[in-house]
Amino acid sequence: MTTAPTTRRSDIEGLRAVAILAVVLDHLLGRPVGGYLGVDVFFVVSGFVITTNLLREHSGTGRIDLLGFARRRALRLLPAAAITIAVTVVIAVAVLPSGRAASVARDAVFAAIGAANWHFAADGTNYFARDAPPSPLQHFWSLAVEEQFYLAWPLLMVLVLGWSRRAAVALVLVLAVASALCAGMAEPVGGYFATQSRVWELASGSLLAFVPDPLGHHHRLRRVVRACSGAVLLAVLLAGDERLGAPMPIAVPAVLAAAGIILSGGQNRESPRLVSAPAQGLASISYPLYLWHWPVIVLLPAVLPGAPPHVLLPLSLLVPLALSIATTWGVERPVRSWATARSAPERDTPSRSRRPLRHRARGRLGQDRSRALLAGMVALSTIAILLCVKAVGADQSRVDSSVADGEVAATAERDPAADPDRTGAVADPDRDDTDLNPDGTAGPALDQRRAAAIRAGLGLRSWPSTTPSIDDVSADDYLTRQVSSPRWADVLRCSQQTGGRDRTSCTFGAPDGRLAVLVGDSTAAFTMPALRQLVEGEGSAWRILDLARFGCPFTAAEIHFDTDGDGCERHKQQVVTTIEELQPDLVLVMNAEGSRDESTPLVDGLRDLLDETRTDAAIAFLLPNPVGPDIRSCAVPGGRPAMCETRPSAQQRRLVARLDGVRLVDTTPVWCASSRCPAVIDDQLVRVDALHVTPEAAATAASAMGRALSAAGIELGRSTDDGS
Repeated sequence: MTTAPTTRRSDIEGLRAVAILAVVLDHLLGRPVGGYLGVDVFFVVSGFVITTNLLREHSGTGRIDLLGFARRRALRLLPAAAITIAVTVVIAVAVLPSGRAASVARDAVFAAIGAANWHFAADGTNYFARDAPPSPLQHFWSLAVEEQFYLAWPLLMVLVLGWSRRAAVALVLVLAVASALCAGMAEPVGGYFATQSRVWELASGSLLAFVPDPLGHHHRLRRVVRACSGAVLLAVLLAGDERLGAPMPIAVPAVLAAAGIILSGGQNRESPRLVSAPAQGLASISYPLYLWHWPVIVLLPAVLPGAPPHVLLPLSLLVPLALSIATTWGVERPVRSWATARSAPERDTPSRSRRPLRHRARGRLGQDRSRALLAGMVALSTIAILLCVKAVGADQSRVDSSVADGEVAATAERDPAADPDRTGAVADPDRDDTDLNPDGTAGPALDQRRAAAIRAGLGLRSWPSTTPSIDDVSADDYLTRQVSSPRWADVLRCSQQTGGRDRTSCTFGAPDGRLAVLVGDSTAAFTMPALRQLVEGEGSAWRILDLARFGCPFTAAEIHFDTDGDGCERHKQQVVTTIEELQPDLVLVMNAEGSRDESTPLVDGLRDLLDETRTDAAIAFLLPNPVGPDIRSCAVPGGRPAMCETRPSAQQRRLVARLDGVRLVDTTPVWCASSRCPAVIDDQLVRVDALHVTPEAAATAASAMGRALSAAGIELGRSTDDGS
């Protein structure tokens, strides 16, 4: 992502190619799993290249021209970055909901001023912002780190080189050690983006510049170092799972491997693979490819709503490649030529007419080849895009057909006699077939109006005006605002990670009623408006204490979805203590299902935590609403609500059903019909993201939630004879 030193080293260019290939493939395919470590390799290369150039300038002139360095860096980095930012913002405004587009515009400001890493670090420590759709400019965090390095490092070099070269080496070592310690102790999300957690990687590259070829003429040792470094780098790129800890300690082998490759190269002793033509060609567009690949990956699904993966995948590779080549030849090289011509003395620049004819012919031939290459790539990309658009149209026709079939099926469900092929000629008027569980067993009966509203949501062919609106929920601070909104604050603030929690203000319903306690994570918190409405209904004999906490599932397993793991563990112990002290009549649990690897430990940990809790209360587990596509990503102008549909998962239901003494409250029929769950029910937007129901949808679903509880033998809001 930086220019090469004056004496160009092809092996370093090849190392750039490996790094950018790993990053792009990881972002596009999720493989190799350690592809994100390509950014760490970039940092090492940047530190080495920049420090080498500064030392060369200081050795040749006795000084470092800070203004000249800043000018060269600006001309190298800013033109392509500015174009990428501008194009990204324009497309985001055109294809994304207004709230999310405004968020991208805000990201663009921080990207433009070189502070993107601090901006995204702040978002990463916000529980609700952490799971927001990725910004198309999020990758500018690494450029911000480098830009901050470019501002500070030359100035420090001027200061310490004025004393001695040893002082400079000592400074690099101190910075590297201090930064490594910061990275090791940093909070995972914010620390990943923080400058102080990355300086050690840049300093590692800088330190190499002070080492005058330590391998010397030991050719065999050089080959061994190069082979071992290459093997380590390949291994960590293929297997460097970020769950092992990023940037520390997983980045250490990547940094050491990159350093080994740099040390073992130079002086025409490079690896043949790194100096091959494909590697050099990819390296020549590595910077613009890094700039373009992520915005294309993020925005292309919104540009082509409904496009299937087999269309998006090749386009997500071809479009960035074409844009990178166009940026290299149309922006970077002209700017570089202009800067070179402007800085060169006039007498050293022969006029066009005085240059030898063969040189002029060679220059024209090179320009013709470049233009032909660019034209070929543009033509190839155009053909690919047209083919993909055609495929999208064909796929959309299939969607239209399936939607129409779904509407016919919904009609048949309402009137079985309308479908002569349907088994069972005589319809049972007391049975509503939309209340079937995904496994075909009968679910809790719902009123016909709710069932009709769900079917209507499944039949929508365009986005209606919803409450809340798609533009509202796409704003990156929407969930945060709900916690403080007048309508929902008294409920949602009870689940905040810090402050605002006390038993009196978080207890709702009949003051002298029987006590239920709600525990769990944010899925429980956002379902609370439905439960509150039940216990505050006329004739209620219940009150409910809300002890749910955002990001903190009720389980003995050390799994949490916020940044305050210790706070989550303390909260769970406080919940256990409170239950044992109050001895409620009912404990309601709702946890998110978690990932495939987390679902079993979550439920097993729930059993362990309940076993630790000394209470005679009835225990019930409420299945959360089914997880689906993130509304902020799938609900785009020109898209269809069907793109945001989801299906219920049977895994959590099966796991909870095995727990002795725990009643399973299947809420699937509250949100779904015929194993399909719409994004809109009764003009209410069901989810605010991939997981959480909107408070409005929860409140509207109170009656249906009551029926689901009743089907499990729990009459919340009404007195019962059996005490449940």
